[in-house]
Amino acid sequence: MTLKYILKFLCLFSIAFSLLTITANAEELKENSWRYKNGIPIQTEESDSNELDSFATPTMKGIDVSKHQGVINWDSVYGNIDYAIIRCGYGNDDITQDDSQWYNNANACTRLGIPFGVYIYSYADTTDKAVSEAQHVLRLIQGYNLSFPIYLDMEDKVQAVLSDSERGNIASVFCNIIQNEGYKVGIYANKNWWTNYLTDSAFNNSLWYKWVAQYNSSCTYSGNYTMWQYTSSGYVNGINTNVDMNYWYGEYIDVNPVTVNTTMADSITESNATVRGTVAYSGQKPNEVGIYFGTSENSMSKVANDVINHNKNPFDMWYDLNDEAGLYLDSNTKYYWQCYAIVNGKEYKGEIKSFTTLNSSKPIKSIVCNSTVMKSTKKDVSYMLEVAITNLSAEDIKGIVIIVYRDKNGNIIKIHNGDIDIAYNSKLIHSDSINGYTTISRADVYFFESLNNLVPISNNLECNFN
Repeated sequence: MTLKYILKFLCLFSIAFSLLTITANAEELKENSWRYKNGIPIQTEESDSNELDSFATPTMKGIDVSKHQGVINWDSVYGNIDYAIIRCGYGNDDITQDDSQWYNNANACTRLGIPFGVYIYSYADTTDKAVSEAQHVLRLIQGYNLSFPIYLDMEDKVQAVLSDSERGNIASVFCNIIQNEGYKVGIYANKNWWTNYLTDSAFNNSLWYKWVAQYNSSCTYSGNYTMWQYTSSGYVNGINTNVDMNYWYGEYIDVNPVTVNTTMADSITESNATVRGTVAYSGQKPNEVGIYFGTSENSMSKVANDVINHNKNPFDMWYDLNDEAGLYLDSNTKYYWQCYAIVNGKEYKGEIKSFTTLNSSKPIKSIVCNSTVMKSTKKDVSYMLEVAITNLSAEDIKGIVIIVYRDKNGNIIKIHNGDIDIAYNSKLIHSDSINGYTTISRADVYFFESLNNLVPISNNLECNFN
């Protein structure tokens, strides 16, 4: 019994000691550098000027954030920045050293379609620790699509006492692991460190992205760099603390969470048409979708808009262009249209397409129409339409036919469209049944090349039912 209690005591003691060790290690890892004191950000003296004066024109403006910014309202941030660099953690691959806001920040940027990269605050003073820090990053970024590099933040006092070659070896081990996994990689440091500490030849690697911090009206670092952290006292709506602001000098990056396709127009008559498109989104659902419309590519205006009130993705949209919609289309006129979608104020557009309304001029004489009422009851009326083609080559009439049935007042009762190919047949026969005992007075017949190319092959043909 005594031995059993002794073993139980030793086991509990071992567990308690391990927990104390982990806690102690976590408490020891507090940032101490030119911008942190015992894990607390310190206000660094900055230039009085907020004007941008640097070696090149930036392509994007962004922020870098961590738990020090607290809980961020990313919906308010959206539209005020172009990108974000998010701290995923600090030090070795230990879940107690994950940044407490990493998942909140990364998930919000993914949802909103904000391009982002990551950084890890480094305490590595050996290459073994550099390996662990690389594994730390790779564990946390699983399942995320990064648009910007993964940065190793080298600034802590534990690295300041190392030799140039030791710092170079640590950076090389970290960067090689990240690159071997297919990610872009870079190093963050301030101008003083880049000039006096990160001088080993390893830091001349052209594949590494340099991120330079200098709180000034211009960055005076003489080397090449792709990102400049120009202030630590920025303000962005949605963040309740000061925030680091950055300029990106690489190519513009757009994750483009929305794809808009302008597809086709159909049901075209002299004064009516239906236009269609699709919207697919990988980020936030569009706030608005619709079309631009006009008689010129350069003079289109927004004529229809809608909201997506369901979760179908892609979303199919169509709009009827007619008198009821307040649009009065002229016959035999070319119109242009384009689908669009808006996400939090940013507009995405599909390609511009066109269609031509049908020609309302007199019938062509070389097309002969025979129309008869096949059956007439109180329930419905069946009609047969026979169109004989004469004095035209077969090439003239391949394509599609659109038949518009009208009553005696000219109102549209039904529209039919179908393929035609009468190279070996001089007749087009179509029969239709109109429910509700509606009397058809005439049918207008149109021939086009295709639904995607609505160019009339001939004038329309009026077929009267007696």
